[in-house]
Amino acid sequence: MDLPEATSPRLTWFVREPWPSPSTGAELVAGALAPDAALELGVESEGLVVFGDGMEEDRLTLGWGQRVIVRRAPEVLRTVVA
Repeated sequence: MDLPEATSPRLTWFVREPWPSPSTGAELVAGALAPDAALELGVESEGLVVFGDGMEEDRLTLGWGQRVIVRRAPEVLRTVVA
């Protein structure tokens, strides 16, 4: 899968450490979401860590039975270089 360009609105996702287990497997390890699509994750382990930008300080730590939905925000963040 190709990574999006810096100005692309495309949202891509990756599993950092896709360890398969007998019950859950590890078939989906990377992908891109269509503009109006969402990715819903259900936690089936003692700990799932979710990063929105790769920064560990901004992580979500989820436990068994919790869910997280990932999708594009309706507003676009625009950065300015001075």
